[in-house]
Formats: sequence, structure tokens, C-alpha cells
Amino acid sequence: GSPGSGASGSPRRSPRRSPRKRSDFCFSEQEVNAVTAAHQQNQALVAELSAKTRQIETLEALVAALKPLPGMDVAKYREMLESAGDGHGEDLDVRDAKIVELSKKMRGVNVALQRERDRSRAAARQVAGKDAEIELLREQLDAVASPAVRNKLRHMQTEARRRGSSIEADASIVSPAEVVEQAQKAMKDAAAVRSQNDELKHKLEVQRIENNQLNTTLKREIGDGDLFNAAIAGEGWRGRAQQITLLKTKVKRLERELRNGGHGSPGTQNFQRSRDAKDVDARAEAHVKSISTARQALLASQREEIAQLKAEQKESRQRLDAARSRLSTAQTDAARLRGQMKVMIDKADTDDSLIQELREQLSQTRRAAGMGGGSIALALGSTGGSSSGASPKAASHGAPRSSKSNDDLRAEIERLKKLTKRQGDVIDRQERTISGLRSELHDVQAHVRG
Repeated sequence: GSPGSGASGSPRRSPRRSPRKRSDFCFSEQEVNAVTAAHQQNQALVAELSAKTRQIETLEALVAALKPLPGMDVAKYREMLESAGDGHGEDLDVRDAKIVELSKKMRGVNVALQRERDRSRAAARQVAGKDAEIELLREQLDAVASPAVRNKLRHMQTEARRRGSSIEADASIVSPAEVVEQAQKAMKDAAAVRSQNDELKHKLEVQRIENNQLNTTLKREIGDGDLFNAAIAGEGWRGRAQQITLLKTKVKRLERELRNGGHGSPGTQNFQRSRDAKDVDARAEAHVKSISTARQALLASQREEIAQLKAEQKESRQRLDAARSRLSTAQTDAARLRGQMKVMIDKADTDDSLIQELREQLSQTRRAAGMGGGSIALALGSTGGSSSGASPKAASHGAPRSSKSNDDLRAEIERLKKLTKRQGDVIDRQERTISGLRSELHDVQAHVRG
């Protein structure tokens, strides 16, 4: 028949499939090893892809953190960044600086808000006190305004007029006019306190609104959570800055690993060299090393100066001790010489008196020699020579003995004069030595004090 009749006729029979043999499902050991190796390689590639994905996410977060805020003027914060970064503002994050600024501003607003709250509480307490006072005055006014009290006051005034005095003279009675005046004054004070309280409430509301705005801005910058609580807790918060520094350190490490692992393009190498030249950590380390070197040098110079001062102090102390010893010795010698000089002066006085007596005896002897031998014998007897029963031979030799005695006296006088002069010279020399030692001791004490 026709093709159409053939198509609409009996259904088409599909060719009969021959059943598979059991041997077709068997694999060789080589194929199994190849499939296992491919599976392991696939797992390694998946793990490497996951690591690269995490690294890309980290770098994207870093790039997003380093981007400036939209609509923010960077030039406005340039001066602050340059002063904070030691003239290298490009190494700091503008967003981190803004977060710190917002935190400081929020702390100031919180302090002002707490201060306004305290003032508001104090004003509320004043208002409560004034209200209580007003209530008390109102009660007093009501009591005074009652008819019974008026009659009593009128009766008291009448009695007072009768006694010739005024009711206002009694200090224990308060007139209704005074009560009204006190009530009006208390109401005026309460109105002033209420006005002040309203003003403080308005300021408190303004501070609360500004605080909420700052909280919203800060939450939009760093998010809501632990970072927000840490930012408003106290000064010195650098959580975001620490995270950025860690990310920068990680990026630098990855760049070094990339440089060690392969060669990049010339543009990439130039970029890496510029990044190395602007490395904040290297500059900070060099600055710290320079400061440490300068401090070590200063410390060494100070130690040398201290050692030198200690040596000078020790030498000055030794000189002072020596001077004190010399002064003590000189004072001892001076005391000894003063004693000797006193003895010599006493002896000189005794010698002068003895010389005077000898001169008188000599003059008497000379006068007796002119009067005769008997008189000579008598004069010699009166001066302690021979007795009245002396022989004529002794009397005949009286004149030579008187001459010899006079020469001995002159020699003794000369000797005493020389001894006195020598002792005077010794005393003068000792006084000069003592004066020199005292001046030296004064110089040493002045040097030690200086």
C-alpha cells in the first residue's frame, strides 16, 4: 500500500535489542586506577578553587574597605591624615579616620547628654521642693482665710489695741498679707524653675536626637554588634585599623609569594617596587631603630657623665677628708704652740722680774764698791752671798763675781730674746699654715656644694 496507509496501520516494531553479556560490565585495573586518579585530581582542583574563592573574597573586602566613602571630601581630612601619618597620608584609611572622629564626637555627646540629664534631675528635685512649699503655703492661706481664724485674729488685734500695741509686733503671729506674699513668691520661683526645667528638657531632647543620628551614622559605617560597642566604649579603639593592617600584611605576603613563584609583567614589577618603597612597616621599623640608636647613644653618654661625676665626687671627698685631717692636725699643733707660748710668756715675765731684781742688785753692788771693801762685803751679804762671818779673801773677790754675774745675765737675756723671736716666727708660720688650710677647706666645700 501507500506510505500513509503504512504509517497509519500497524505500529512500527522497534528492532530487538540483544541482551548485554556479563563480560561487558567488567573493567580492567588500569581503567580503575585512571578513574581514581581523575577523582583525586578533581578533589584537589575543587579545594584549590575554594581557596582561591576565599582569597578573592578577602581581597574584595580589602578593596571595599580601602575605597573612600561616596560623597565625602577627602581633601577635608588631608591635614588630619598627614599629621597622623607623619606626612604620609596615603598609607592611612579615610574611613577609619572618620570612624575614630565619629566615636570621639559620640563620646562627647554622651558626656553632654549625661550632664544635661543630671541638671534635669536637679531641676526636677527643685520643682518638687517648690511644689511642696506651695502646697504648705496654700494650706496656711486656707487656714488663715477661714472665718474662725479671722475672728480669732480680729479678737487678738482688738486685745492688742487695748493693750496699746500692734498685732504685727508679735513675732509668733503671721498676718494673712505675709502668707499671701510668701505664696506669690513661691509660685514665681516655681514658675522660674519650671521654665528652666523645660529648657533643660529641650536641650536633652536635642542631645538625644543628635546622639541617635551619630549612632545611626556609626552603625552604617561599622555595623551593629561588638564593633559598635567597642567603638563607643572608650578611647583608643582601633579595631578596623588593626583588621586593615592585617589584611595589608597578608596581601604583601601573598605578593612576595607570587614574586618568588613566578615572573610578572613589567608594570606589575614596577607596581611592586613602588609598594615596597612606600612600605609603612619598613619606615616605622627604620624610625624605631633610629630612635633606639639615639637613645642608646644618649644613655651611654649619660652613663659616662655619671661615672665622671662620681669620680670627681670621690676625689672631692678625699680632698675634703685630707683637708679636714690637716686642719685637725694644725689646730692641735696650734693649741700645743699656744700652750708653749703661754708658758714662754709666763717665763719671760718671770725672767723680766728676775732681770729687774738682778739689775737692782748690780746697781747696789756698784754703789757698794764705791764705798769700800766693808760695804762691798755687806752688799754681797745682803744679796745672798757670804755670811757676816765670811773670810776677807771672799770679800776681796766680790767685784769680779759681780762682773761675771752681769755678763751671765746679759747672755741669758740675749738667749731668751732669741728664743722668743724664734717662737714668734714659729707661731707666725703656724698661723699662715692654718689660714691656708682654712682657705683650702672653704674652696673644697664650695666645690662640693657646687
